[in-house]
Amino acid sequence: MMRIIGWACFAVAAFYAVRMWWLDRRLQTFRAAGGRASAFLFVPVRWQDDLYTSEGRPLVMSAWRSLGAMVIWFGAGAVSMLLGT
Repeated sequence: MMRIIGWACFAVAAFYAVRMWWLDRRLQTFRAAGGRASAFLFVPVRWQDDLYTSEGRPLVMSAWRSLGAMVIWFGAGAVSMLLGT
């Protein structure tokens, strides 16, 4: 039973990973003018409010929440899989 719960948690983590990817792609359409190109190289670092226009700023917090949810669900899945063995 714990392995099934673990796989379900991994599936939810995968959902949040895809959501995070989609939000990142959407954020790139809202880049502020004059931003440094090096600020956009590493994905989580580029989720800063000052790098995007006012329309993109609400997406920044959603991207961070998706990252956090992905990590938490993956951790829960890993613990469930370990307890199931």
